[in-house]
Amino acid sequence: MTRDHDSAGRLLRVLGDCELFHMEAAIESLRHVKSGIRSESLLKPSGNYVNVLECTSEGRVLSLSDHKRIARLQALLTAIVNAYDVQGKVETDEEVAFSRNLISTVAGAAMMQSIRDCTSSRTNCCIWSPKAEKLHVLLDWMMSRENAAVIFTHDYFHQLMLDWIQPMAEKQNQLAACLTLFELLQRHRHKLTMLTSESKNACVLVTLVGLYLDALRAVVERGVVQTTDSHRVKPSKLALIALETLALLCSDVAARACDSF
Repeated sequence: MTRDHDSAGRLLRVLGDCELFHMEAAIESLRHVKSGIRSESLLKPSGNYVNVLECTSEGRVLSLSDHKRIARLQALLTAIVNAYDVQGKVETDEEVAFSRNLISTVAGAAMMQSIRDCTSSRTNCCIWSPKAEKLHVLLDWMMSRENAAVIFTHDYFHQLMLDWIQPMAEKQNQLAACLTLFELLQRHRHKLTMLTSESKNACVLVTLVGLYLDALRAVVERGVVQTTDSHRVKPSKLALIALETLALLCSDVAARACDSF
C-alpha cells in the first residue's frame, strides 16, 4: 500500500472513532499551530498541542480522552495542511504526486462514504447521519484550505469533484460529487447568514467555476427524458440533484459578484 493511501486510510479510521466535536476542535486547534510541522510530532503530542482547547465552542469541557482523539486527528490533518502549504518551496515530482494522491484519496473516500450514510426522505431530500456530517466537515475544511492555497495548480479537490461530475463519469461518482458540492454550498450559505469570519471567503469554488457550470448543466440535460405527453419532461433523481446544485452554485457566484462591488 502506498503511503498516501495509508495516510488517507488512517485519517478515515481515526475520524470514524471520533465525534463531530472532536473533528471541529482539531480543525480549530490547527489554526493555532504553525504550518509546515511534521505530522509525526503530533503523534506524541505535548501539552502545547493538546491543551490549545480546554473546551469546545459550545462550552463542552474536554476530557483527556477527548484531547487524545483531537491530537490524533491533528496529526493526520497536518498531512493535508502540508500538501497545500508549498509557498516558497520547490516540490519534486514525487512530492507533487504524493500531495495530489493524498488529497484525492481522502476526498474521494469521504465523498463515497458520506452517501452511504445518507437516507432519502419523502420529499426526496437527503437525511445525513452523524458520520456523514463529520465527513462533510472534513471536506468543507479541505475545500477552504485549497481555496486559501497560493498556488491554484494544487486544486486537487476541485479537479476531483469536476471529474466525477462529468456526464460520462460513473453514475455513483456523479451522485457523490453533486451531493457533496450541494452540501458544501449549503454550508457556505449558512455561514453567510450567520455572518461568521469564514463567510469572508466569497465563494465555495475559487477555480474552474465555468467548467462546473457546464458539467452540471450537461448532467441535467442528459437526465431529462420526454414523456409520452410531449408537453412534459421527466428528470431523473440525479438530474434533479444536479439542477438544485446548479442553482446554488449560480447564487454563490452572484454573491461573489456582489461582494466585488
